[in-house]
Amino acid sequence: TGLKALYFKYLYLLGVFPKSKKHKPLSPEMREACRFLDRYTEQVQLICDNRLIDISSTETFINKAEAEMKIISDYRKMLYRDIDSCHNPDEKAKLVAKRDDCTKALAQLRKDGKTAARIIEDNPKIKENILIEENMRSRYFGFNKSRKRGYER
Repeated sequence: TGLKALYFKYLYLLGVFPKSKKHKPLSPEMREACRFLDRYTEQVQLICDNRLIDISSTETFINKAEAEMKIISDYRKMLYRDIDSCHNPDEKAKLVAKRDDCTKALAQLRKDGKTAARIIEDNPKIKENILIEENMRSRYFGFNKSRKRGYER
């Protein structure tokens, strides 16, 4: 009983401590919640890393990422041509390494662009959910904005 048992049960349900039988998968609702949590985590990470302030800065980031992707993909095409025409194995290995670096950079830029597009897409929904939550909390806790000034003697 107590906190220790509570945490052990929770870890067991998450599959960290399997007993004699195998771990049961999460329910579909829980998997969907985990996907959204991962999605929002990526968005917050992108916002913090790139200091995105509002939607216009996010759109600017997307445009900048697309321009950078075009430059890198053009350079990668040039590397492909150089690799095909190169006959020296050492030089060819260097060109292949550069090409692989370009591919990794393009993959990261594409991922960041998709995440930034999701920020723009999710922004109205998040604002609506925050408004709903604040309304529910104000109804539940009964906060009143009006306060009495002064004191009684």
